Amino acid sequence: MHQKHAPAGHRRVGRFRLAIRSARLGVLGALLVLGSAALAGSPPVHAATADDWPTYLYGANHQSDNVNFTAFGISGAPGLKTKWRYTTGGSIESNPAVATVANATAPACAGASTPIAFFGAWDGDLYAVNATTGALCWRTFLATDVLSPPSSSCLNALGVTSSPTVATVTIAGVPTQVVYVGASDILFALAATSGHVLWQVPLAGKQVGTFSPAYIWSSPTYAPANNIVYTSTASFCDAKSATDGGVYALDASAGTLKASIQFAPNQAPGPGVWGSPTVSPSQGIVYVATGNGFTVSNGGVQQFCGSKQPLSCSVIALNWTTLAVVTQWQVPTSQALADGDFGTTPVLFPGPGGATWLGAGNKNGWYYVFDTAALAAGPQWEKKMANGGNNSVDGILAPAAYYAGTVSSGGNSCTGALFIAGGVTTLGHTSFGGSIAALCALTGLSLWQQGTSGHMLAAPTLANGLLADEQGGTVELRDWSSGALLFHLTSGGAMHGAASFANGRLYIGSANQSLYAIGP
Repeated sequence: MHQKHAPAGHRRVGRFRLAIRSARLGVLGALLVLGSAALAGSPPVHAATADDWPTYLYGANHQSDNVNFTAFGISGAPGLKTKWRYTTGGSIESNPAVATVANATAPACAGASTPIAFFGAWDGDLYAVNATTGALCWRTFLATDVLSPPSSSCLNALGVTSSPTVATVTIAGVPTQVVYVGASDILFALAATSGHVLWQVPLAGKQVGTFSPAYIWSSPTYAPANNIVYTSTASFCDAKSATDGGVYALDASAGTLKASIQFAPNQAPGPGVWGSPTVSPSQGIVYVATGNGFTVSNGGVQQFCGSKQPLSCSVIALNWTTLAVVTQWQVPTSQALADGDFGTTPVLFPGPGGATWLGAGNKNGWYYVFDTAALAAGPQWEKKMANGGNNSVDGILAPAAYYAGTVSSGGNSCTGALFIAGGVTTLGHTSFGGSIAALCALTGLSLWQQGTSGHMLAAPTLANGLLADEQGGTVELRDWSSGALLFHLTSGGAMHGAASFANGRLYIGSANQSLYAIGP
């Protein structure tokens, strides 16, 4: 679990205090209600208008492709420019959500249909900004985790790393646009129009305002079919004390905890879930991928991947009502690393004959693709895409993107393509800081792969023939058929969160404490 880059996770254990608004202090594992106001084709998490990007990686299956985006494509990409830049008080490490909101309270965002960009920062605030003008609609402080005393071996402070999810749910009989987002171990629901907190749930069960061993690195996933929002937890940093990673299901309207599972309950410590839950409503299944566990060796606690921790370093299918384990697959010993996390989010896509397939990459550098009906039997195909190693930049941390149409390159062609970002990669005899590649989703056939100077830690995203990737502090737009570079913007800060195609623009955050809107 060596220190990771968001959104996959940064972690080393340490005592820290949770700085949180005084209205939340003294709530013990409680729910605070402040107001009432088929797979491949599964829709975004709400009834999106125009070209919204309402949740992490666009939809509950995390395919990362905005099929409604047409504002610009391959021919228009070279002429793009920064339309506005919004500066926050902290690093932006997540994938912005962009959704059309009715009747926002702030004058800068008022109207029957205003596109708003939602994003958190490490200052602990959640921001809502007019996606067209860059004007602030509202900002709400959620939480900040601070290591005490400061440690040079880990991050000293964290705010919001979770990407927001925007959905319309019924609260007290009224359809309400809600923003779900995690901070510390707390899942928040806020009114999209005003930023008022509707409810909050501290998932680790600790008193709000005190140390919690769990942290929400992932982004919530909303399933409208059962009105449940799913989220997950892992440790703040590399854990050397009891830390349970888990998955949680909450009623999206009231915040009531419906089910939860910890992958090493009452053990010290267990595997975390750094990526987001991926939901298949047609199957009634939630898929997650887990990090490494720990074992006691030579009198100390050591990172470990293997049968001693049977739910570590695994792809797991959970019943979406009870969160009971339905089936799983663990990385084999021949490919396992002590720090062999799945720090990524699974992507679901259609397989042959109506099957549902799943893809996930590991820090060992391997990308695995499964038929979900035979998950325990092992991958349909697997491929080494990056060097891999016990380091967050050597393997695969980023979720892949999936395009359902036909991609042709270099004489090869396939219907259904995966776009995979890797860490340190050797191509030929040359070592690169990262790589980006296109593969046939059903066979693993390589269409193209290119090395980059910077590390690739954020998920690639797709729209209208374009692939957006982030290497180092640079966001790039490529022709997804060839990988040809069409546009780039260097921010001066690392880019660890995915870009969003929405509202006719590309939105991307940076560690330089800025969100950029890029368009024609």
